[in-house]
Parts: sequence; structure tokens; C-alpha cells
Amino acid sequence: MLYYFLPLAISIIVMTLFYGISRLLKDTSVIDTAWGIGMMAIAGSLYFMSPPNIRNVTILVLIVMWGARLAIHLWMRTLRNTEEDFRYNALRKAWGDQFAIKSYVQIFLVQAFLQWIVSLPLIAIFSSGEVTFTLLDSAGISLWVLGFVIEAISDWQLTVFKEDPANKGKLLQSGLWKFSRHPNYFGEACQWWGIFLFAASVGGWFTIISPIVLTYSLLFVTGIPLLEAKKKDNPEFKAYQKRTSAFIPWFPKEA
Repeated sequence: MLYYFLPLAISIIVMTLFYGISRLLKDTSVIDTAWGIGMMAIAGSLYFMSPPNIRNVTILVLIVMWGARLAIHLWMRTLRNTEEDFRYNALRKAWGDQFAIKSYVQIFLVQAFLQWIVSLPLIAIFSSGEVTFTLLDSAGISLWVLGFVIEAISDWQLTVFKEDPANKGKLLQSGLWKFSRHPNYFGEACQWWGIFLFAASVGGWFTIISPIVLTYSLLFVTGIPLLEAKKKDNPEFKAYQKRTSAFIPWFPKEA
């Protein structure tokens, strides 16, 4: 049972730590950085609890690569922004004097629980004791690499675009963003579906809840809906929305 309770405890500790940072900086956006750091902490703790083997090392390396890149990218984005993310700023205004306690419970603790759910494949992998690779593992690595490359490139393209003053108020519609309105989210989902395949290869089919919850959240809850609602009255975005796939990269429709 320790394999299941320790990741949850680590998630709560990491999110509580970042809650404190958010209070000091008066910026709840720092929670985005906590996601990658928390998952690396979970993977690291599970690795040291498990017998060392090539499968466990491989998964640890994949999670550290994913988490470190994402955490650095999001922390740098937080430092560049002069204002709190519009999603959290809206909640700050709506909750008023209760923002301190509500943000901890409804944002940070909820994220801790979701992080634990998403980490379930890691628990299945590290607790299995399996040492040999399977065809599912190979498929998982391939899908993870595809997702990592797509997410890293799309994040880089968006950062470069936003840093150019000439692009202020404009939409990025080139590079990977020509084929998907949210290629970074697609890349993120691919990586966790890849990790799930590793878990499935050792019997952890039940952990499919992890990529399902993550993908559902990106598609219908905290990801695409909130970002696109902000641009719904932008004529340029409406045209972009009509011709470009929301999630899975595909050739744009002709105008």
C-alpha cells in the first residue's frame, strides 16, 4: 500500500510548498511548475523503493526529461508574465477574501489529487519488478518520444512568437500551430498514453484512468475550453478555429 500512499503524500507536500510560494509572490500561476516537479519527485521516490533494473531506469529518465523541461518552461513563462494567469486572476476576484483558503483546497489540493491519479502508471511500473522489455514498452517509448518532441517544439515556437513585440495581439498560426490549435496539449497527452503502455505491459491496465483523466481535462476542463473562451470574440481566432484541428494535428481545412 505504501506504493499508493507515498505518491499522494508527495503530491500534497509539493502542492502545499508551491501554495506557500504562490502566497509570497501573489501569483497562483506557479502551480503549473509544481506539476512537473511533483511528478519527478513521485517517480524518484518510487524508483528508490524498487529494485534497480533497466525498465525502471528508463521510466525514471523519461519522467525527469518530461518534468524538468516542462517545469523550466512554465517557470520561465511565469517570470516573464507581469500579471497572474487570467484563469486564477478571475478566481481571485470571484472568491475575494476567501481566496487564500479556497485556492489551497480547490486549486492546489485538487491538483495534488489529480497528480496522484495521473501517476498511477508509475506505481504499477515500479512495483511490478518486471525487468524485460515488451512490444508494448517499445510502442510506449515511441509514443512518448513523439509527444515529447511535439510538446517541446510547440512550446518553443509559441515562446519565440510571443517574445517578438511585432506579434502583440496576434495569433500563432504557423509551424506546428498550423496543424493544431493546441499541439502542446496533444504532445502532453501522447507522453502519458506512452507511459500507460509501459504500465499495461506489466498488467496495469486499470491505470488507463491516468491518460483518460489527463486527456479529458485538457480537452474539456482546464485546457482548451478556458483558453479558447478568452478568444471567442476575436475574428482572427474564429477563422483559425474553423480551419484548424483543435487537438490532433491535421492538415488545415481550405477557406
